[in-house]
Amino acid sequence: MSSDYAAAVEAAPGHTPGRKWIARRLQHLDPDTDYVEIVRLSTLYHLNDMQLDWFYTVGTPAAGIKPAVNDAVIRNQNGKYVTQATKRRDDSVDHMLTWLEHGAQAMATHRSIEMVNKYHAHYAAEYPSGFDDVEDYIYILCLNATLVNTAQKRLGLSGFDAKQRHAMHRLWAGVADNFTLPDGRSVTDIAPFPESYEAMEQLVSDYIDRPWPVHQPSHISTAGGIERFASTWFPRPLRPLGRAVVTAFMPDGLLRAHDVPRPSPIAAWFARTVMRTMIVLSTKVLADPREDIQERRRRLADEGTTKRSVVDVAVHRRPKKQTASATTVGMCPGQAPG
Repeated sequence: MSSDYAAAVEAAPGHTPGRKWIARRLQHLDPDTDYVEIVRLSTLYHLNDMQLDWFYTVGTPAAGIKPAVNDAVIRNQNGKYVTQATKRRDDSVDHMLTWLEHGAQAMATHRSIEMVNKYHAHYAAEYPSGFDDVEDYIYILCLNATLVNTAQKRLGLSGFDAKQRHAMHRLWAGVADNFTLPDGRSVTDIAPFPESYEAMEQLVSDYIDRPWPVHQPSHISTAGGIERFASTWFPRPLRPLGRAVVTAFMPDGLLRAHDVPRPSPIAAWFARTVMRTMIVLSTKVLADPREDIQERRRRLADEGTTKRSVVDVAVHRRPKKQTASATTVGMCPGQAPG
């Protein structure tokens, strides 16, 4: 996307320059035809690196609430989620950002999901039960689609409006069409994707509320992920708050399945206050950014102040005679499969 996008929108007929240009732009868009732009405006402009890390740290244990799925990712504590935690996070998040930026029909998204499908097929040989149930794929895709909005509503915020929810459902239904089981069968040819955003939310809630067994390997990996998040974003005296920023947003069924303690009421209150303040400042108070997170990352990489995303380079500049290795940049968002 062009870095001049915001300026072009404001220069268009019917638009005037201002601090909060995104909401005005959304008013003019149709969720049936402009859903990719609606999703991009609703997500990528107000995201920062901490929020992306939070999404990954909360979402991964939820995606792996089924023991067989989590076993396929942690691989007896030898998977990259454990041994190369930062790289695994970055690759997973960068795949997700590609889908949100381009939508399901774009070549970049096709290349991204092709990497993920190859990653699944590679590890399915050793962990077949982690990749063979189509229900797990659909659940994880719906989880990724609804996690942030669900968290906002738990904070007492309005979350996505009807237009944004419809657009989000359209995009993720298209993303689901690109996923295949390790044997090559299309996920949505085997089982239907939910018919609405609300149906996606209900599916996620019902799946998490099943009586999943407590799984000690999942406890170890989840506790490690929470500690990594806390140590990345909070100084040592505030790390209990950093842990609560994650655990305060985990449903009771998820905490039980991974044997993770519920935060104290005080810690949970502080954690929710931090997240609510961050969201309100970004969406309601501060001026809307002029570039989305993908544009910002590419600009900083061009300036030499940060490294380029391995996934972003692979999906946009992949040489014709060379494909990206499934074991290097194929990590799927949230958790395999999905």
